[in-house]
Amino acid sequence: MHDNGFGGIAVLDGSGPTSVYVTNNRVFNNSTATNGYGIAASGPVTLVSGNTVTGQSGSGAYGIQASFGATVDGNTVSGNTIGIGAQDTGTIVSNNRVFANTTNGIELDSYGAPTISDNRIYSNNKGIFSSGNDGDAIISGNLIYANANGAIDLSYRNVVSITGNTIYQSVGTGISLGNFQTYRPATITIEDNIIWGDVGTLLSVAAYGIPGLTVDYNLYYRGASGTATLAALDTTTYTTLANWQAGVASQNLHSLEGDPKFIDISGADNVLGGPDTALGGGTDDNFTPGKFSPAIDAANADLLPATDLFGQPRHDDPAVANTGTGIQPYYDIGAIEFQGSSSDVTPPAVVSGTNLPAEGGSTDAAFTSITLGFSEALDRSSALSASNYQLSEAGPDGQFGTSDDVTIPVSPAYVSGSSAITLNLVNGPLANGYYRLTVSPNNGLLDTAGNPLDGDGNGAAGGAFVRTFHIDRSQDHPPVFADSTLSTTSGAALAVQLAATSPDNNPLTYGFVTQPKHGTVQNFDPAAGTFTYV
Repeated sequence: MHDNGFGGIAVLDGSGPTSVYVTNNRVFNNSTATNGYGIAASGPVTLVSGNTVTGQSGSGAYGIQASFGATVDGNTVSGNTIGIGAQDTGTIVSNNRVFANTTNGIELDSYGAPTISDNRIYSNNKGIFSSGNDGDAIISGNLIYANANGAIDLSYRNVVSITGNTIYQSVGTGISLGNFQTYRPATITIEDNIIWGDVGTLLSVAAYGIPGLTVDYNLYYRGASGTATLAALDTTTYTTLANWQAGVASQNLHSLEGDPKFIDISGADNVLGGPDTALGGGTDDNFTPGKFSPAIDAANADLLPATDLFGQPRHDDPAVANTGTGIQPYYDIGAIEFQGSSSDVTPPAVVSGTNLPAEGGSTDAAFTSITLGFSEALDRSSALSASNYQLSEAGPDGQFGTSDDVTIPVSPAYVSGSSAITLNLVNGPLANGYYRLTVSPNNGLLDTAGNPLDGDGNGAAGGAFVRTFHIDRSQDHPPVFADSTLSTTSGAALAVQLAATSPDNNPLTYGFVTQPKHGTVQNFDPAAGTFTYV
């Protein structure tokens, strides 16, 4: 859906008994007009999911605009003037990647208390923003970082809950709350967040919000230089956590100050945030707390869900004392849960390969994926980074490392807690030729404790796993198809089973060269060779 003048897709009254789904669309360049949109969704039965929304560039234009209880979940929203606009209690914005929008990643509009949860919000002008009207906000479990002029900047929001987020705002202000409505009290909860700022102020609250302010179980980090100001409460500033605790004895009783020891914030591609690239961009930025991070096992679990930003379960690090509280005293502060043991120093290793010949070996198999087995579970963000996998074909000269080498795109798939990675071959089975697979070329593939892969098998962390192999089907024979004649009466459906064999016992995939002149093919299964003729 693209190049419409004001808006792309609109569901303006999703309030009836029937659910309305706006899913898996590519929506772009639909608004050069003021306040236009890519997708506008309204109503409690409306779900906007799995869409890629980009390029709505008019003044005040939204990638997605949600109201009156709509749910916006699992979308990729970038390159718009405003990424996602949310208003009204019951509206949910969750599990989206919102980045590189020119003004705000997520903007809270008008009234009510929308829920903003489990999103990755980065490389916008501001991460989450509101500037007017009278509303509230629930902001939980988000990763918000590398936004130019603020992570969370809210005005006219009197009841605000900010819990379980990971915030990295190198310059400017991490969380800013101000311009409260004075006709009703302000009630503000800021707990279980990691808040990191190198220059500027980590947390700022205007005077009217201070009496109703609850702040605890946060991890603050003022950067390696320690030059940032930790908090500004009205006109009073506190440079350090110790200053704040001394000045306001009732706040931050269990908060901490220190380096969260994130595993690899710029990811395996060494690019922090920014637009997507073939090797990652912001997709592989890794804000998992590292070994012995003060965030580990230190949260108020009663304010957090049982899973983290990525759906990973909460995990008790056996090497760290539990200093948290609540239903389980071992939940981690921040959006992402450390899944390993801080005492683990053993690097992971590749122990098996499916569809991967032995070193220097040859196969005539036609496969669409390669599965690698490892000695232990891996860190999710690094396992899914395309930068950690290089598959190349030697080209006409048969030599690797020369100008005619051909890069073969692969797409990694990994399930948290698993010890296997599947590399899907984007362009299908490999053609005849010589291939080299390199895993973790820059030591970016990690286990759950952050130990790099021992790819070269020398017993020490580091070193790439390299496997060369040959695809050779020169001796293969074409499949043999068994002709058959079937008949049916007019209008009656006919179940068809195609039959073919491979003399070389290769797997077969069925397809149609031309469609029938009469009737239609339905429910075609290319693997089984079955379909219904109607």
